[in-house]
Amino acid sequence: MKDNRMQKTLVSLFFVVILIASTAGFVVTFRQPDNTSYNGYEFEQRDGQWITEVETSFGTEEFSFYNHPLNLDVVVGDDILQSIRTSPSIVLLFDPNVTDIHFVDAARFQLKQYLVNQLGKNVEHAVTTNSTLYPFPVQQCSGEKLFIIYSSGDNRTLAKEGNCITMTSYSSSDFLQYSEAIVYRLLGVIA
Repeated sequence: MKDNRMQKTLVSLFFVVILIASTAGFVVTFRQPDNTSYNGYEFEQRDGQWITEVETSFGTEEFSFYNHPLNLDVVVGDDILQSIRTSPSIVLLFDPNVTDIHFVDAARFQLKQYLVNQLGKNVEHAVTTNSTLYPFPVQQCSGEKLFIIYSSGDNRTLAKEGNCITMTSYSSSDFLQYSEAIVYRLLGVIA
């Protein structure tokens, strides 16, 4: 009886040691990424977003992004940046029936915040077709205003033609990357 009790105690002690050792091993080996800087900007991960400070005309400001610049493979041309900088009014145009619309909403919100707060732009929202979900007017890319269009397609492209900047992708999550790449370029974080 004593041997049985001793055996149970040893087995229990063995499992406790294994548990403590595995927890200690996890703590010792778990580290945040070493290189969180990019192009002279330091990034910190907070609440699932990448935070960095950028010197703006309003002083040093903190900006948050879902993607670190190293994780973006979107190329934003100088012609796109120049059009955004020089256009007083910008229309964010999207298809309200796109799959995973919440990515388009997040991308539009982030881009609008930057365009309004940092560049002082007049930003409007419009849809490509009538929608019961969005009360925005139905518009197409025409007239004097600059249109930034979130469009579903078979390819992944960011292109400018006339006063239309079109972000095309087969995955709605790419729209957030497009918007963030534009903001990173306008801030000078991505050269």
